[in-house]
Amino acid sequence: MDKASIVEEIKFYVEHTPPFLGVSRDIMEAELILLGVPYDYTSTYRPGSRFAPNAIREASMYMEAYASASGRSCENPCLSDIGNLIVSNDVGETLTRLGRVASHIRELGKVQVAIGGEHTMTRGCIPSLIGGDGGLLCFDAHLDLRDEFQGTRLNHATFMRRIIEEVGSEKILLMGVRAFSREELDYASEMGIRMISAKKFTSLSLEALREIVRRTMGGRLLYVSIDFDVVDPSFAPAVGNPEPGGVHPMKLAELLSGVIMDSEVAGVDLVEVSPKYDEGETAILAAKILLEIISAIETSRSSSASL
Repeated sequence: MDKASIVEEIKFYVEHTPPFLGVSRDIMEAELILLGVPYDYTSTYRPGSRFAPNAIREASMYMEAYASASGRSCENPCLSDIGNLIVSNDVGETLTRLGRVASHIRELGKVQVAIGGEHTMTRGCIPSLIGGDGGLLCFDAHLDLRDEFQGTRLNHATFMRRIIEEVGSEKILLMGVRAFSREELDYASEMGIRMISAKKFTSLSLEALREIVRRTMGGRLLYVSIDFDVVDPSFAPAVGNPEPGGVHPMKLAELLSGVIMDSEVAGVDLVEVSPKYDEGETAILAAKILLEIISAIETSRSSSASL
């Protein structure tokens, strides 16, 4: 399939929205492709993350476009915001559509930045963007390692177990965890899943955390997933499953920026903002962290291109 046909097929699966930061380039001119995934049909406690892609975009319109962690302006990012995935009530069909779009974005040599939506969406992105050889760095308060939850085996509480069954546990690092069931803890121990608790995340320096990622990922092509409940709810109350004792958002932003500039990144997602549970503060913070992520990806890719 030629590039023009790939672009047309991507457009078939999405619907237009006002763009992040108010600007959007043509797909072929961009380095990064931003995609909203307004899907939250398996959410159980505080649904509403389907509204997050547009709420975060709206919040971005009123921000200064300077990214402090990378020290560069994003007033005119090399970004194409292609809108929101047209989702289905059926989780399998939605993940299939998401996988097709992600696969095409990878074919074009672009980096996908996705805004959820619930965390189940990561399951649709992983195979297409990093295959079996890449690594997954996931920031999350929860392990999401149940085998089944409320009668189904694929939902926001089980998706990480499904990913591990496909790609293996040695390619995964979880950070910020602090909430889990006995079943999940036993499975994590059995599979040797590497994790950094929120308490340890807080106590370690940024450089120590970056070094853990370097050692664990070992130069793999990287996918980064941020469940926004990893942030302490005093900063980000409007999430699907808030959990006290979380990480500081600016430490998270600085670590993300550093890790992205250390690595080859195929995709990033930010999920589980449920904007109706506050007055917009969480969406604003999410937009700010996305700005830092976009800036770090641009910095990394421009540095690689100049070598």
